[in-house]
Amino acid sequence: MALICVPTGFMAFEGDGVGGMIESIFGLNFQVTDLMIWGIIIFGGISLIAVQMLLTRFAMERTINKHAA
Repeated sequence: MALICVPTGFMAFEGDGVGGMIESIFGLNFQVTDLMIWGIIIFGGISLIAVQMLLTRFAMERTINKHAA
């Protein structure tokens, strides 16, 4: 997941208008700055990786407990 999140974050700054796209998608009435985009990338990437780890752990624990009983 980290191998996907990191390059995707850098690709967000590759083209122009990432902030404008975010504004139009969510209908925001303020300008999205580069600092906000970095925050979205960092927080979103860490959150995505954390959720994946937690869900994988949950699934593995259930699988192991089911087969151990």
